[in-house]
Amino acid sequence: MQWLADELKKTENVLIITCVAFAVAYVLYVFFVKKSFIALIAALLTAAIFVWGVNNIGWFRERVGDETGQDKKADFGTVPNTPILNPPGMVFVLSRGGKR
Repeated sequence: MQWLADELKKTENVLIITCVAFAVAYVLYVFFVKKSFIALIAALLTAAIFVWGVNNIGWFRERVGDETGQDKKADFGTVPNTPILNPPGMVFVLSRGGKR
C-alpha cells in the first residue's frame, strides 16, 4: 500500500508540473498572438489562479466540505402534503413556439 501511495504522490507532482507548463504556454501564446497588454494581464491572472488552484487543492476540499455540511445531517423538518408543483387550477402548456 505504501508503494501505491508513493507512486500516486509522484503522479501528483508530475500533474502539477504539467499544469504549470500549460499555464506558461498559455501566457506565451496570448503574448505572441494577441499582442495586447490587457490580454497579457488577463492571461497572467488566469494562469496564476489556475496554478494556485492546482497547488492548493486541500483548501478547496476544506472549503467545499464546510459549505456542503458533509459532517452534519440536514434537517428538512416536515414536508407538507400539498401539491406544490401543480396546484389545482393551473395548467401547463408546452408548445414548440411559432403561431397557434
